[in-house]
Amino acid sequence: MIEIIATEDDDPKFVELASRILNGAVNSSTPAEIYIVRIDGWFDHKWEFFAAVIGLQLGVWRWDSLRLPPFNPNRVKEQRYFRLNEQGNSGYSLQDAPALHINQSSSDNLKKRLNDIVDSALFFWYGSGTNKFDRSSMMVYSIQGQQESAWYASFLKNIEWKVNKTKGISRRELEGLLNL
Repeated sequence: MIEIIATEDDDPKFVELASRILNGAVNSSTPAEIYIVRIDGWFDHKWEFFAAVIGLQLGVWRWDSLRLPPFNPNRVKEQRYFRLNEQGNSGYSLQDAPALHINQSSSDNLKKRLNDIVDSALFFWYGSGTNKFDRSSMMVYSIQGQQESAWYASFLKNIEWKVNKTKGISRRELEGLLNL
């Protein structure tokens, strides 16, 4: 099991929920690599498939092949990388990896198709600051060879954390990940 570690800015209940969803997604696809990225604050559904901004005005979304979403590196609070152990059945080990989100021209991001970089990976972004704000979000990109999938979910906290919106995944599928 891969654990997301709560910081002082994070509501432990949300982090537990995010960990369960992450592990459900990992169990359903068993990727060779896992990238977990904690983003400063909440982000909305427009980040799904978002690839670049051209000329400081024109947003580009790409559905033909996933690109790394161009989060400003200043928003990245933490990145963790796990690799499937060589035996394949003994879980994942934490390893070092280059930063995914780097200072670069947003349009340079259009050239970086994820399935050209990795063959089998799960990318998991989630919003931090949940102790201060009663909302958060997560986004998952999954690459298995030429097969790609992406989804987004947002959450609100009243007394407990509840799914607010989903995109690319149904509420039933999201709840299924919690039970894997």
